[in-house]
Amino acid sequence: TYKAGDRGEVPMLDSAATYDEASGTLSLFVINRNRHQSTEVDVTVDDLVIDRVISTTQLGGLDVKIANSWERPETVKPTVGRATVVGKNQLRVSIPAPGYAAVQVAVKRA
Repeated sequence: TYKAGDRGEVPMLDSAATYDEASGTLSLFVINRNRHQSTEVDVTVDDLVIDRVISTTQLGGLDVKIANSWERPETVKPTVGRATVVGKNQLRVSIPAPGYAAVQVAVKRA
């Protein structure tokens, strides 16, 4: 956690996920608010089997004050991230500091 002004202590990591049963895809979004330390997160899905990683996109690893401009429109841009299936229902995701990762995986019912 870190101190976030009037909000008090907040988590360095936060996540959200969506599951599309019709297409058999799980999308995971993880944010790392730590400005100095990248991290890896292991995600376990209890009722699905992870078949393969479809795509991984990340954004970050830069100073939080850096922004795109007319002169430099690609200073901040998404890049290919890293996610690995490490078990039948587990995924390891790398997240830059600070930054986020968006991962889409093919899944099937356990």
